[in-house]
Amino acid sequence: MPEATINTFALAERQATLVGVFGGTAKDIAAVYDLFDSGRLTSPITEIGLDELTRGFELLENGEAEGRIVVRQD
Repeated sequence: MPEATINTFALAERQATLVGVFGGTAKDIAAVYDLFDSGRLTSPITEIGLDELTRGFELLENGEAEGRIVVRQD
């Protein structure tokens, strides 16, 4: 099993939560990318402007963000 080193001080300082998933081979990951490329698998994207940045952080903090949040530079 691959090993990783994590700076636990940085996690504690930011009051971050580390969540991991164990599973999937390189072949599995390639299959998921193929599903994205074919359009059979999608991920929601919420676009916000710089003036909505605080709201974007609130969505992430409260676990209310679906998929990715992308900040536009209008």
